[in-house]
Amino acid sequence: MGGALGDAAIALFDSLGTVLRADLTLGLAFEMVRLRAPDAIPGLCERGRTGTATVAGAETGRTRLLGFRLFGIVPVGFESGGSAVAHGDGCAAPKRTIPSVIERLVAGEHPFEEAAQFSVVRVGGTLLATVPFEATTTTGARMRDTLRAIAAGAADPPDRAAIIGLVNGYLNYVTTAAEYEHQHYEGASTLYGPGSAAAFTQRIGGLARALAAAGWSSPPAVVPPFPFPATSPKRILPHAAMDPSMTGRSPRALRTDDTTITVRWTDGRPGAFVPADGALLVIERQARGGWTQITWDDDPAVEVRVVSVARRNAVWQMRWAHGCTSPGEYRMRLLARVPLPEESVGFTVPDCGQAP
Repeated sequence: MGGALGDAAIALFDSLGTVLRADLTLGLAFEMVRLRAPDAIPGLCERGRTGTATVAGAETGRTRLLGFRLFGIVPVGFESGGSAVAHGDGCAAPKRTIPSVIERLVAGEHPFEEAAQFSVVRVGGTLLATVPFEATTTTGARMRDTLRAIAAGAADPPDRAAIIGLVNGYLNYVTTAAEYEHQHYEGASTLYGPGSAAAFTQRIGGLARALAAAGWSSPPAVVPPFPFPATSPKRILPHAAMDPSMTGRSPRALRTDDTTITVRWTDGRPGAFVPADGALLVIERQARGGWTQITWDDDPAVEVRVVSVARRNAVWQMRWAHGCTSPGEYRMRLLARVPLPEESVGFTVPDCGQAP
């Protein structure tokens, strides 16, 4: 995927040709703000809370809990509107919130991000604002209108303005205060209360004013440490034990055709070693009485995966989609890894003719 995205970016760049310019106006205004009390910005609730309508799912993706009633009688708010609307005095009202004890049981004391990063960027004739949430249509339109109004009153105003969501963080949805009142999925997923859209729009406006006041050059930015709660480390990929009886991996070439080489071997179960920790194998070509490395398992054309898993070990596979490389004698060399020695298997690449 990374290769495909990179290739597309390069192709786009090349297609622009003489349209590219070296004199674009470039400027960036950035800030990070804390969201949770006592450092929260005005207009936000002191902590993020999820609404019960979130459990019911969005209109395009309802969950099986939609309309659930306790004992088949008591509505608990797993719906859009209706019993999801509460009438308390809390900051999150009229959101009917998931009980705090359940949130803490599922996600701990810090279930949501407690800081937000915003930026306003001038690129030529376009003014962009990045926000760490998915704005509803009206919220995004109001933010864009704020950018336009500020830019219009400045010297050398940009021609266009746009909002880019889900950048540098994830705060779920942000709705307008009026949308929030209905407590559908998006309002229930607006974590820091009905004033979120107005508060965040104010931050975007402040950055736009600072950028304009600096003549569309980047004003100084202070980037404080992101507030991560102190937690104990947790291993998410525990290492499995190697089969103590394994003394070799017995690599064997299964198929050789004009464009693809496939090799299989026996190795440890997933988790017994981590390929990302270093090179697992290399592919070499015989030349002048020796071997020259052609590629290794980090090449996008070299796919390494598990084919099957047994009780004590697993079958692994390397598939090298070389296209139409030079004909000759090749080998795949499995690098030594405690307690296993280095091993290799040879194969022949035929002459496939001129590559198309």
